[in-house]
Amino acid sequence: MENMKEKPMGQAIRNYYPKAFTLHQDVMFRVDGPGQSLPGITPDIDLSREIMKKMMRESGLEQKAWKKILYELGVYGFDVDRIKEQMEFDGEPEDGDYINVIVPQKIDLRLDKGLNVGRCKGCGHLNYINHMLRNSQGLPVHSKCPTGKPSRYTQAPIFVPFPNDESQAARPSSADQLKVQTVLPLDVNCLHLKPGNICNHPQSTDGKCVDDMDGQHSYMKLGPNYPLKGIKIVNWNCPKGLKDIRPRNMTPHRAGTGYFYQKKFADTGITRRLYTSVAWETEKESEAIQSINSEINEIKKTWFENELVDFGQTKFSRIVVLDIVYGVKIGGYYDHFLRGPGQNNVMGRMLDTQGFVITIKEGIRDVAAGLDQYKDDPDVTDAIEDKVRIVTHTLKHAILNQIPTFTGMEENLFGGSYEILDEGKGAKIYLYDNEVGGHGGFGTLMADGSRFSRLIESVYKAIKCPIRNCKLGCKHCLFLRNCNLGNNKINRRMLLDSGILQEQM
Repeated sequence: MENMKEKPMGQAIRNYYPKAFTLHQDVMFRVDGPGQSLPGITPDIDLSREIMKKMMRESGLEQKAWKKILYELGVYGFDVDRIKEQMEFDGEPEDGDYINVIVPQKIDLRLDKGLNVGRCKGCGHLNYINHMLRNSQGLPVHSKCPTGKPSRYTQAPIFVPFPNDESQAARPSSADQLKVQTVLPLDVNCLHLKPGNICNHPQSTDGKCVDDMDGQHSYMKLGPNYPLKGIKIVNWNCPKGLKDIRPRNMTPHRAGTGYFYQKKFADTGITRRLYTSVAWETEKESEAIQSINSEINEIKKTWFENELVDFGQTKFSRIVVLDIVYGVKIGGYYDHFLRGPGQNNVMGRMLDTQGFVITIKEGIRDVAAGLDQYKDDPDVTDAIEDKVRIVTHTLKHAILNQIPTFTGMEENLFGGSYEILDEGKGAKIYLYDNEVGGHGGFGTLMADGSRFSRLIESVYKAIKCPIRNCKLGCKHCLFLRNCNLGNNKINRRMLLDSGILQEQM
């Protein structure tokens, strides 16, 4: 159980969202509990109500959130028209269509049956986690480890579901229907253990196994070079001293029609949140903000193309962000929490921070219309708005990718959002400190004009991908670990060809 008074909200919605698997004291737990909307989440009524009031007061905020969520669900492969039909959604939110953003006050972590087998770090002994002895810190230990000293149990490898056809990855309710599977009992137990505590080993003198359940279990040996591929189930420490117990491969789980199971080490990567953010700048201007904007006033004019970027509205600013976690990816499957009128409960927070706003003019649409060289790219549609979206998303990535180098701060301490404006008016990009009030990362960076200029120079060089010269984007130039679209819908060549960033002569 996690109390949100003890965890930063940004960390909470990044790691502890509904149906998420998360590592806690070397044991995997799942965010789960009673209730169908957001299992495992106890709402903070006051903070949730504040967001609801904000969405009702701010004209267009609800539509912005829906627009981004529906677009992203389409990228993941969901039938967006069907979702709209189920929600009786006509483009203008009505009573039943509203998104109910729930801010967590308490999050329940529970042991999942699919993760109930642990492996001793010392000897490889397999045991059920709910049967294990605990040390003074409450951690599971193997007190009878043959190494001679008690060793910690960690999660044994697991089986995670993946679709046979990636086009079928979007599957509503998959988080409830498809299970992560643990090591099968026949592998946990010794090869020669049979029902009734019988031992059928040819060297056994009495045909009986020991009564101690731990002694009846096998050991898991990992491969030295390829740990997952080289797994063997062995019994090299039979309590009765029996030898020549044949090693065997780990028994796979049978999957249903249309999917298979893949062996994985248990970590937080089993699941990934589906999330989006909506941001807007405020009119608050302090002397510090004015000073920073004065410092970068001329620099932005040299790096951004005047015909495409509104310099007056490209500035350091106070920013409000609405983060929304609306679904989950488990293994290879995507699921969402939107259940129809009156049931569109999502997890989220509202963040008041500061950062850099880039306002792109409507001329970007004419530029996008001329990018015909990408018409054969399967990731790019003919729609002008889609090209504008890719260029905007890629520019957001390009800058955020370089921020840690110039601030010395981790990537997850910064966030970004973008918005395609209605009626062909252009787009906006919001880059911000991912902490309430701001931690000063963007402010410190932009207060030094020369360092800000070196940042944009580094961004321009990285977009050219001098290491791999990749086609779309890669870890050397654009990839972000926390991209809400999983690093899809980016294209570094398209960004270069758009001319938004100018090469310095």
